[in-house]
Formats: sequence, C-alpha cells, structure tokens
Amino acid sequence: MVVLSRIAPYIMLIIVCITFTSLNYYQLTHIKPLPWSLFKYAMLCAPVVVIVNYLTQLAYAMLSAGKSANKLWMSVAVYYIIGVAVSVACTWVFYGKLPSKNVLIGVCVIVVGVVICSIKK
Repeated sequence: MVVLSRIAPYIMLIIVCITFTSLNYYQLTHIKPLPWSLFKYAMLCAPVVVIVNYLTQLAYAMLSAGKSANKLWMSVAVYYIIGVAVSVACTWVFYGKLPSKNVLIGVCVIVVGVVICSIKK
C-alpha cells in the first residue's frame, strides 16, 4: 500500500497531461475556429477540465504532504517534467513528429537541474 501511495500522484499527473493534450489535439483537428463552435466545445469539456484540475491539485497535495517548504519545489519540477514528457510523447503519437533539438536540450537541462538539486541536500 505504501508503494501505491508513492506512485499514485505520478499516475494522476500522467493522466492529467494525457487528458489535456488529447483535448487540445481534438480541438485542433475537429473543431472549427468559429466562436460558437469553440464555445460549445468549451462547455462540453468543462466537466472534464474540472475533474482533471481536481486531480492535479490532489496529486500536488500528495507529492507535497509532509515536506518542508524548501522541498516543495521538487513536486512542481516533477509535475513539469511529466508534463513535458507526456506532451512530447503525445505529439509523436498524434502527429508523428519527433521533438526538435531545442525541446530535447530543454528537457535535458530540466532533468539535470532536478538531479543536481536533489543530490545536493
């Protein structure tokens, strides 16, 4: 049960990122850029967005539970790393495009920064 409580926030964050990326992909490929079409799509997506935002807050609360204020940044960094990784993966799956060199460099800089800061306690 302890292992599940440790990986549950990461699973929730992956679900959040996949959901938001999928909603954006569907909007870009199927919704006409007209005010009424966009309004209808936004109203239909509103319940999903509320649930996904709740999952984001719950995951962040689980990640930051019992941590001191100076270690909370790690939870935020993990969230952004997961977000970038899932966005890159969904872009590859949906569009068949691999990330550019600049995106890969940015991801590497973020990962190296998190590793350095987590080693230096």
